[in-house]
Amino acid sequence: MSNPSSLASADPQRPFLVIPAGGRGLRMGGGLPKQFRDWDGRPLLQATVEAFLTPGMPPLAGIALAVPESHLEEARSWPFQAPCTVVIGGDTRQESVWLALQTLPDLPLAPVMIHDAVRPFPPAAPLLGGPGSPQPLRWRPARRTFN
Repeated sequence: MSNPSSLASADPQRPFLVIPAGGRGLRMGGGLPKQFRDWDGRPLLQATVEAFLTPGMPPLAGIALAVPESHLEEARSWPFQAPCTVVIGGDTRQESVWLALQTLPDLPLAPVMIHDAVRPFPPAAPLLGGPGSPQPLRWRPARRTFN
């Protein structure tokens, strides 16, 4: 269940997961955004988040989702085993990422992973420092660059 206040007490050594899922999925047709289509009995976005919460994955400090307003309450009702906040996404992926980032606590050195909403198979090895793991970047504060 979505609980934004629980992100405030997050462990700054653990990564946050941000998933921008505010798109409408028009290219697939059918009316329902692809991130909310059925995937083994649950919405694909929910399955994607749950994939990060399975054994063998690094423990998360918290999750921030940006979804279409029409699916806000649905996404907030999902029972994740990690602190989660859900906000209305923007018109672009960039704006959805920005809106989700704004829900995270002010922990400048905490790692943040940004993942696609419709890819429910995140690789564990790179996230745990194995082959293909991302290299740390120099820290730069995020700032809004759009209207």
